[in-house]
Order: sequence, then structure tokens, then C-alpha cells
Amino acid sequence: MLKRLISRRSFLQAGSGAMLAACATPIKLAEPPTLYRVGATFPQADVPAALRTVAPEIFYVTDRAPLMQAGQLAGYSHKRSSSMAFGAARVRFGNIASWAELVSRSEAGARQRQVMTAESYREIVRFPATPLPFVQGASGRIVAEPAALARYGADVATLQAGFRAALRGAARKEALIFVHGFNNEMDDGLTTTASLWHYAGRIGVPVSYSWPAGNKGLTAYFKDRESGEFSTYHLKEFLRALAAIPELEKINIVAHSRGADVLASALREMVIFEMGAGRDARRSLKIDTLILAAPDLDFGVVQQRLAAEGTAAAVRQITVYLNPRDGALGLAQALATGQRVGRLSPDKLTESDWTQLNELRNVYFIDVENAGNKLGHAYFRDNPAVLSDVILTLRTGALPGGTDRPLEQIRGNFWRMHANYPGPRVVVELKRNSGQ
Repeated sequence: MLKRLISRRSFLQAGSGAMLAACATPIKLAEPPTLYRVGATFPQADVPAALRTVAPEIFYVTDRAPLMQAGQLAGYSHKRSSSMAFGAARVRFGNIASWAELVSRSEAGARQRQVMTAESYREIVRFPATPLPFVQGASGRIVAEPAALARYGADVATLQAGFRAALRGAARKEALIFVHGFNNEMDDGLTTTASLWHYAGRIGVPVSYSWPAGNKGLTAYFKDRESGEFSTYHLKEFLRALAAIPELEKINIVAHSRGADVLASALREMVIFEMGAGRDARRSLKIDTLILAAPDLDFGVVQQRLAAEGTAAAVRQITVYLNPRDGALGLAQALATGQRVGRLSPDKLTESDWTQLNELRNVYFIDVENAGNKLGHAYFRDNPAVLSDVILTLRTGALPGGTDRPLEQIRGNFWRMHANYPGPRVVVELKRNSGQ
């Protein structure tokens, strides 16, 4: 018995260490996507003059506890806060001196990749702690106190006003939201958001949604998992506030690893609420493109959410990136009970799986196994071929298989990406208006 306990402890320590190493590396500006080397250039002409900077401000929403130094906001920790904050952080693209140099590096790259940093934070509004003060009536219904509800509504209006101001200076009336994964610090989410937004041509308004990940120790994965569950309510509140802005036309979301579970949980509950209210969730929530990158999600749970509960119908298109060799997800799968979606292998699906998944006609599974040997777990950001497809999806809204996303069809809604994607002979036109 003791021997088995020691063996299990050693496995957990080794597994947790490997997962921490996989997720807790400094964020660097990604290598230029293959796209900008084979027929397209970085679309700098589409970037408004005010956004042509090497240190842009990136919005954030977080329920991490704030870190204070000498009475000033210095960042956020892995600890939870019942009070959600909306703010903006200045993110610097390494020591790149000018916009022209950044554009050049975005197409040709350089030997030394630039470490991206969040230089400063400013909170625009801090919401009251949730749950709001409430009373429970004789019927059992919980009702927030009117004064607390009024203050909360005023804070929502402040968030929306700040976002509206940013929309006025954006090339498109869109939001690009990134939800990070396990063991990510606040800065990690911000710098990844900035990198994705930049390579996509700085379209729309970027937002990093940062939940209280980054716990330490042997049980860090499980602590982060519960922190993600804690954060679901705040993510729902943020997405509802955003969707209620009349000028905002669409919301695009990229969720990575455990962040995919945080997002999927929030989306499921929002869809149930919208359906219960008799509204069309796709229209009311405005979610156009959802990208699940290396999702740390149980396959059986996803089948229930997407099909049985109808969540897939609330989004115009969903792209799921798969890598059966993903080491971090392999460890997550060993610690959990079910097949991780991000490690699905098309050749191991049953006929029943194929039949069911093919009926999800707006969900596309992309096998990136052959896209390179050094994919890691953050290949959506670091691999030039996969990053190219992320960019094409966000900029054009195209579905797989056409000129804009020339992926190879495996079967049904499963597609394969090759290492040189989108290919040396493919001329890609980046259309300014997304949506097909």
C-alpha cells in the first residue's frame, strides 16, 4: 500500500512539474505566421493610425486579487477576488523601437524573439463583490438589494462606455477575447492577447479575460480547475454586458486549454438562460467565431454540451485544434477520467462518434499533428502554420476548405493541417469584412 502511495505521489509530482513547465514559460512575440511569407503581407494599411504602436493598451477583465505596491496597483495574483475588475494594461512588444520595425519583424522575423511585458495597469471600474447583498423572500427567491443592484448597473454602464470609446477607434466593431489556460499569470494572458490581436491585423478591440490561475504546488492543477469554476459567473456577466452594447457587431473568442472549460461552462449557462427567455442565443450573445485551442475538456462532456444541450447552435462557427501528441493534455488526461478533446485522434473515433460529430455542422476539428515537431501545448500561438489559420479564421470568418482556409479534409468536419500551411502556391486574400 505504501509503495503504491509513493508511486502515485511521484507520478503526480512528475506530471505537475511537466505541466507547469509546459504552461509557465515567458511569453514571447510569436514567430511570423507562415501566411505572411507565402502570398500575403502584414495588413498594416488596415490598422488605424492611433493603434500603430509598439506599446498598445489591452483591455482586461479579471477576478484575480489585486497586488498593491506603495498604494499603487502593480498587477494581480493567483488568489481569487469576489469583485470583478475591468481595466487596461500597457503591453510592450519587447525592445522593438518603432512601428516600422515591428511590421518588419511581423513578416520576416528575427533571430531573437522579443519578450513581451505588461508595463502598467489601470482599473477603469471595480464591481461590487458578488453575490450582492440580498434577501430571500417567502417564496424562496433570492433578490438583490435595490441599492446594490443600482450600483452594479452603474458599473456595467461604465464598462460599456469604456468599450464604446475603444470601438470608435477600431477598424471593425468587434471584440477579440482571449481566455488563458492552466498556470497562467495575469501577464501571460495579456501578452498572448496582444500577440494574437497584432498578427490578426489589430482588428476589433482586444480583451484578456484572466481567471485566478497560477496556483503552486503538487495540487496546482486541481486548485486552478476550481478557480476556473469560481470564475464562470464573472465571465458570464462580462459577456452579457459586452453583447448588450448596440454598436458591437460581433464577438470572437479564443480559449486555450483549461480556459476552454471556463468559457464552455459560461457559454452553456448563458445559452440555457437565453433559451429560457425565448431569445435566439446566436443573435443576442453575438458570438461569431469561437476557437478552442488544445482544449482541456472531457470528450463526453463536450458531446453533451454541444449537441444534447444545443450550445453549438449559439455560435456561427467553432474551430477546435487537436494534437494527439500534446504532452500537457496527456498528463491532464491521466489525472482526469475522460478523453481530452484536444488529444482526439480522428483514426480512433468510432462510427457512432463520426455520425454524431458530423451532425455538428458548424463545428470544425483541425488535426495539427503534422504541422511540426515542436508544437508544445501553446501551438495555436507559437506554431507559424497554426497561427496562420487562427488569423485567417479571425480576419475572414471563412470555413475550412476554401481559398481562405485551404485545409485538407479528412472526413466530414475533420480537417488536417500540414507543416507549410497555407502552402507556398496559395495566394491568400485577407478580406476586410468577416462573415460568410
